[in-house]
Amino acid sequence: MKQLIVVVIMLCLFYHVDAQQSASIKGSLQDTVSLKSVAYTSVLVINPTDSVILGFTHSTERGAFTINNLPAKKVRLLITRPGFADYEDFLTLSEGQITDVGTVNMISKTTLLQEVIIRDRIDAIRIKGDTTEFLVDSFLTNKHASVEELMKKLPGIQVDKDGKITAQGKEVKKVLVDGEEFFGDDPTIATKNIKATQVESIQVFDKKSEQATISGIDDGVSDKTINLKLKEDAKKGYFGKVSAGVATDSRYEHDAMFNRFNKKQKISFYGAASNTNKTGLSWDDQNKYGGSGMTEYESEDGNTYMYYSGDNMGFYGGGIPQTWYVGAHYSDKLKNDKHAFSFNGSHKEMTVRGFDANYSQYILPDTFYFNNQENRFNNFKKGDNFSGNYTLALDSFTTLKFKLSGSQTSFINNSTFETTNRNQLNALVNANKQTKTNTGKNEKIESSINLIRKFRLKGRSLSLGFTQSYNQGNDDGYLNSDVKIYTNDTTFTSTNFDQKKVNNSYSERYSGSITYTEPFGKKFFVISDYGINVNQDKSALLTLVKQGGSDYTQQLDSLSNDFRYDVLINKGGLSLKYQFKKITTSLGGRISYTDMHQNNLVNDSVRDQRFVNYFPAARFNYKLGTNTSFTINYNGRTRQPSVQQIQPLIDNSNPLVIYKGNTNLVQSFTNSFGMSYNSYKPLKGSGMWSSLSYTETYNDFAQRNDVTPDGRRTYQTVNIDGNYSVSGYLYQYLTIKKLKVSVSNNISLGQSKNVSFVNGIINANTNRTFSFGTNLGKEKENKYEIRVEADWDYTNSISSIRPDFVTSYWISSYKCYLDIYLPKKFKFETNVNYSVRQKTSEFDRNLNTVIIGMEINRKFTKKENWEVGFAVKDLLNQNIGFSRTATSNFINENVQTVLRRYFMLTVTYNFTSANKNETTNE
Repeated sequence: MKQLIVVVIMLCLFYHVDAQQSASIKGSLQDTVSLKSVAYTSVLVINPTDSVILGFTHSTERGAFTINNLPAKKVRLLITRPGFADYEDFLTLSEGQITDVGTVNMISKTTLLQEVIIRDRIDAIRIKGDTTEFLVDSFLTNKHASVEELMKKLPGIQVDKDGKITAQGKEVKKVLVDGEEFFGDDPTIATKNIKATQVESIQVFDKKSEQATISGIDDGVSDKTINLKLKEDAKKGYFGKVSAGVATDSRYEHDAMFNRFNKKQKISFYGAASNTNKTGLSWDDQNKYGGSGMTEYESEDGNTYMYYSGDNMGFYGGGIPQTWYVGAHYSDKLKNDKHAFSFNGSHKEMTVRGFDANYSQYILPDTFYFNNQENRFNNFKKGDNFSGNYTLALDSFTTLKFKLSGSQTSFINNSTFETTNRNQLNALVNANKQTKTNTGKNEKIESSINLIRKFRLKGRSLSLGFTQSYNQGNDDGYLNSDVKIYTNDTTFTSTNFDQKKVNNSYSERYSGSITYTEPFGKKFFVISDYGINVNQDKSALLTLVKQGGSDYTQQLDSLSNDFRYDVLINKGGLSLKYQFKKITTSLGGRISYTDMHQNNLVNDSVRDQRFVNYFPAARFNYKLGTNTSFTINYNGRTRQPSVQQIQPLIDNSNPLVIYKGNTNLVQSFTNSFGMSYNSYKPLKGSGMWSSLSYTETYNDFAQRNDVTPDGRRTYQTVNIDGNYSVSGYLYQYLTIKKLKVSVSNNISLGQSKNVSFVNGIINANTNRTFSFGTNLGKEKENKYEIRVEADWDYTNSISSIRPDFVTSYWISSYKCYLDIYLPKKFKFETNVNYSVRQKTSEFDRNLNTVIIGMEINRKFTKKENWEVGFAVKDLLNQNIGFSRTATSNFINENVQTVLRRYFMLTVTYNFTSANKNETTNE
């Protein structure tokens, strides 16, 4: 309450109405060929409704222009000069603010004529600052394609079979619609269900963390984000689809979406039910929706905290899921955007049944062991999620933002697994047959309030922020295990475990911050900030056994703990930023004082640790040309040990693999260096992205593994130095105009060193990876589309305790996608995926597969809004769930239950009130 009162008082102190009654536009002009300024060029601002000229000027000798006293509304910007192609754009001006269009690229008519062969793709790609924008109509060849299908054709963007998107070498974390979240953090709902004809452009950019956006200090944290900018006619009326599919083996796949847009108001509903891999969950949403285990939380000051929560039940592709999901989205802007708000809500239920097998080898200084584990599971989860945002423009300089989100999940997990360990002579050393049952729930609420105040002096700003989060989890389970320790293949001793596990966790987090930016001249800015973070974690893990009767009433103190873990952080930062023409650079950082307090409530022991942390940061960006940039950056950050790692507890969830907490852990510190070079050549249809990064960590969290002669393993988290990783990435694409073929290639190299302890001996594991991929595509409108892909991945792992034992293998895949447009509105689609997994001395089974899918569909009615399709998935019935990893002194291969061959009939109805988007074939 005290913190809230402070925030309210500060809001009152810094708020006053200082509205400016007009808007302005400014920018500069540059020749795309010579990269020189374009002087004395006509710049007009026009009312798009009646073509009345609202403002007019000429660019200066240096190509700059400014137009003041414009109305706050949507306008048309027109720039003309003899010898150059006209430039046109539509902008929405805000009252009292200057809209900076940046550097506008003027294309000479001579260059335009030289590139006439690519027609409307000349302006298909725009670079606006750090944002790459693709104009949809320049790439769209199939008017019925979804956004996901279109993105597969865009240079620099890749979409895999699950809908996961990679853009410019980075995984896309969010997909926005008109700048707002669409059904929360589930990107696939937007990309799979919105038609490409309803989208004007697709924007790709790195969304900085909220703290970096407010403070202006780049903390190195960003998410690759895609924004779908809808066409104006798509913002009026409604559109959607209903689809139903039935298949062999009692499979089904149904979903429906309805969207209603009225200018800035959006109302959407979505529902899905299936027992295929179409779960309605995104790759990023899986952990958020009821996920458990180790959860990372990154605070505004760059610290990363880890805490243990709930149920570990995300769907990761193993098993057969049965899902149903409903969700709603609502957003609107009122009174000239003074009020803006949005809401997302959803309910999901999922049951996953299946089988997985792990085959592992762990290497010791003088021997090695083989472990085989087979697990059958039946897991159920359900949850409700909601989020709401409200933004209030108090005046043209002051903005107040509120955010609130929450979730409630529950789960029931059942598993039965058997495991055996053999030594290097293939003699059986131990075995375990175990059943586990867990039920529980998790509740989470987060909220934040931010005040952003700008001033008349450009660059001067003040921001205040307060955030809060609450998380509570309860988990009850039963462990029944029969452990056998062998002296030979037939003689053993047996130990039975019959225990009840009770896990109650609770966490609260509060933070407040203030940031002030002051310009010095037109090129320099000083940014200062202060913040406080309070983090409180409580964890009570109890192990109970039966005493005399059938109830679990006796507590095992050696396997129980009641622990409290508090962290208090005060931090302050200062940064100098320089920005002029082609150069943007910043240098600065933060200093923080951290107080860590541990309290073991079982034995009433207390441990306090205090640290002074330095978070340096530097960034340099140079624009070599209109579409070419070079960036270097450095960041330092710390990470605190999690409750699970630091609390003094012995975890015997698997009696053959025991985990011990370590109260002596201290925080780690990571140095991160990065370098990137990006270049676009839109007229030639080519471009590239490249990056090089290096990280090293002091006091990193590693494992101490102790393995007994009978194969039992005990491990503990410890601090260690010497861990590092270095990686490089290059993506390049080009267009062979004579053949009308698009070609893209990507290559990545990486090396990492991970230090650990094995039976008291330091072990340094060096991992080297290499991957190369190539992609060729060709299409002819309404005739065919073909794409061929090939990927090769190589892994090499060496352990210092056994340098004579080297693990290396190749995994490659070859894919072909072919779409053929047939007469009578028929379309045939097929895809082939041939995967080759190299055998090793440890894993010598043949796991190569050929996965073939085929589908034929037909459009019906004049508007072609009905579609019927018949498909076969995995024609040769060879699909397997497979992964292989080599880390530390462990090598693991996992095989899981996955969906195999089935045949499906699907009927889809697309509806819309914007008939102009639904043109028909002649």
